[in-house]
Amino acid sequence: MQRAASQNSNRRSVEHRTSQRSNVRTVPPGTERRTSTKRLDMIRRKRIKNRRMILSVSIVAFLFCVVLGIQMIQKYNTLMELREQEHKLQKQYQAELELSQELKDKEAYVKTDEYVEEMARRLGLLYPNEIIFKADK
Repeated sequence: MQRAASQNSNRRSVEHRTSQRSNVRTVPPGTERRTSTKRLDMIRRKRIKNRRMILSVSIVAFLFCVVLGIQMIQKYNTLMELREQEHKLQKQYQAELELSQELKDKEAYVKTDEYVEEMARRLGLLYPNEIIFKADK
């Protein structure tokens, strides 16, 4: 009987220890639900925060692309205007080169005897043995 009493007391102490351990390890039913919902709420908040962050970064990247596209279009238009201006200036340069060549040719012609004779005839000058016939009107 003593043995049985000591076994019973041992069981009680073991049971008491286990119940103490189980109380430490197990969470009351209402609290467990609260912590899990807190955890889920925290996870949801993180996901929402991550989605907002991704959305924000995407919007900034999109706006950057839009601004970059607008700048490219403006630069392209400026480039086209400058090419058109270059084309006009090239034509003007060619015209000036032609005029310069004509003036050089005229300068060479002015130095010839043929030009001197033509100018003298316009002024009414004649060679010494030359006679002018005028028609009556």
